[in-house]
Amino acid sequence: MPGMAPTYSRLSWKMQHCDSLKVRFSPKSAAQNHVWKYVDAGDATTYAIRDDGTLWSCGWNEKGQLGVPGVAERTAEWQMVGQDTDWKKAVGGKAYAFFIKADGSLWAVGTQENGVQGTGDGVDHRQPVRVGTDSDWADVAASRFWGYSAIGLKTDGSIWGWGSNSSSQLGLDGAGARVMPERIGTDNDWKMVTMGVSHTMAIKADGSLWGWGQNYNGQLGTGDTESRPKPVRIGADNDWAYVKAIDNRTYAVKADGSLWATGDNHSNLLGMALAGGEYEPAYSVLTRVTTLDGPVAQVSGCEQTTTFAIGEGGAVTRVYALGSNANGGLGDGKGKLLSGSSSDMPFSLVPVKPLLPGGIVCSVLSSGQNYSMVVTADGKMYGWGNNRGGQLGDGTEYDRLQLSYYKSPIEIPCPGGATPGGGSQTEITVDAAAIPSNLRDAEVVRLTGTWNTAAFGELAVALGTSGFMATNKALRRIDMSQAAIEPGTDLYVQGSLSKNGAFVNCKALEAVVMPEGGGAANFANCSSAFMNCEKLATIDLSGCTGLTSLKSAFSGCASLRLADLSAATALTGMSSMQGAFSGCASLYKVVLPAEVTFSSGTFADCTSLSDIDWTRYAGTAVPVFYVGMFSGIADLKAVTLTVSGDAYPLFAADANWSRLTLKAATADGVDAAGSDAALSFDGTTLRTSSTIGNVGVYTLAGALVAGRHTVSGSWSLASLPAGAYVLVYTDGARKQSVRIVRR
Repeated sequence: MPGMAPTYSRLSWKMQHCDSLKVRFSPKSAAQNHVWKYVDAGDATTYAIRDDGTLWSCGWNEKGQLGVPGVAERTAEWQMVGQDTDWKKAVGGKAYAFFIKADGSLWAVGTQENGVQGTGDGVDHRQPVRVGTDSDWADVAASRFWGYSAIGLKTDGSIWGWGSNSSSQLGLDGAGARVMPERIGTDNDWKMVTMGVSHTMAIKADGSLWGWGQNYNGQLGTGDTESRPKPVRIGADNDWAYVKAIDNRTYAVKADGSLWATGDNHSNLLGMALAGGEYEPAYSVLTRVTTLDGPVAQVSGCEQTTTFAIGEGGAVTRVYALGSNANGGLGDGKGKLLSGSSSDMPFSLVPVKPLLPGGIVCSVLSSGQNYSMVVTADGKMYGWGNNRGGQLGDGTEYDRLQLSYYKSPIEIPCPGGATPGGGSQTEITVDAAAIPSNLRDAEVVRLTGTWNTAAFGELAVALGTSGFMATNKALRRIDMSQAAIEPGTDLYVQGSLSKNGAFVNCKALEAVVMPEGGGAANFANCSSAFMNCEKLATIDLSGCTGLTSLKSAFSGCASLRLADLSAATALTGMSSMQGAFSGCASLYKVVLPAEVTFSSGTFADCTSLSDIDWTRYAGTAVPVFYVGMFSGIADLKAVTLTVSGDAYPLFAADANWSRLTLKAATADGVDAAGSDAALSFDGTTLRTSSTIGNVGVYTLAGALVAGRHTVSGSWSLASLPAGAYVLVYTDGARKQSVRIVRR
């Protein structure tokens, strides 16, 4: 996506106009069960987005940063910010915040200190006000905590700064504050940007890492403590995937998931390995962090704590925290009030696990001042730590807020009620250049425009299927007939955090209309594409000539009955068919291409499978019979495998393939195949001990070359040229075949 980071970070979005949106509304009940999709912990104010695209806030409001006029200085009750339903991202700072909408517009709220709102009007705002008129904002970073600076990333890869520039954190000439966005340099290849209190870090499209601003603690990673007024490259590596600046320190993640850190290391907040309880107070170069068990997906924190999300296979299943445990900031059940007398552990120099419920999968992690928020893949939210401003959103009564904190995570309810706008989207046409943020209620989605892998990734986010174990229970039909598909387009896509199938877990999906005009040939990796679409009965794959992987593509599609892969000649990778149809209990027929590589679980638990058409098999040796490809099918003789007459001896001679019922294909069709004791052929004359009728001789390609005859005794075939043939004859009500060779 233009201007976006290919990161482990929170949800990324393509910001463009939604001019092609066509919606038909249908009435629904006023009350709906909503779930959380996104959260950002500011200094002490929390901003969250619900599955319907509405924006909510809670916590401190001394400068109006809640964005809701008329609310007291603080509140523990979630407040809806306006009535709009197209919010995409929220970023909180010190008594201010920024929001981005689906149309790429940027909005600000709260204090105007040092012009940090970027609105140029010099006044505080208690409800969102638009920053300029541009509609191409892709992301925004705020200095947070004690900083009043911001940098925005546009879809064209340019970056823009405003607010305080006292330490050159904006990378602009002169220390004076900027009250409106001003472009930083001329480069158009920036992919990700993040801000500490007074320094900025960024990643370019080529994977290089850059930094500028204050460097007193070595937070830039340049090997010294000299500040930089302009962006400078950090090292020579080109495999940086994610970077996070917090206070006066920096955390960066490489493509392999390894974590590196530099800067202020008081209380070992960088997470370095300890030697005898001692730690270095600061680092000036990026140094590998080895105290975490697994690839790092996200980093968050404040001036006294750091939190880490650890991911395996794209699913973030572990969260760690270190640093101050004041007000329960670590969530391990051992926190203490900042001014209290508790003897519980005040600090942890090594990462500890917050006491989150077992088995949850994290999709968003964000930490403010001694508190943290987590959104799970299924839309639940948990929070822990400081709640004295109501920033956890747990509804705590006002007179308790001053002493309120939680040593362990608690579940944060999602506000219900009517969906603003008075209805839900049931039928919608979506252009690839204008993908709405929320399609979770859409029952029919029609695609137009030119689609690629990134666009399908956005579609998955909108459908709510991008997170681990996330589901969509509304979509019944996806119509791609009018969509143009770019060559090499994958339906195995990057969503909010991890890669998964574009339509995975669409529980109500019944029909898929493939692109017309040869567009289906441009699909490539379709791993997990329709996994667990349990109501999907049919799908036309006959035009998908470019498929490279169907790994788990239809796993769990219990209603799928027929699969035509006859043209998918590129399914030859070692795992391209792993678990492809696992659990397809209704699947009765599969048509295979000339070459395909099976692997574990290809047809596992396909208990209705009775017909495999592999007449196109063109190999000269018996294909590998992968152990476990038919696991769960009790009687393999119930599965008929039809091959060409030429290939039949290869399969028949193999002990594994012979476990199936083998059948040689002919023009007339065959009910039984193999040898017949009543027949003999010496290369010239066919002899039979009984009378057989309606005898025909066919080429292996199925062409009739001699027949029809009734044979009693013998029949000369001396006129046939040398080669292999199939003899087909009638035996009672059945047709049978024998393969013969004319020498």
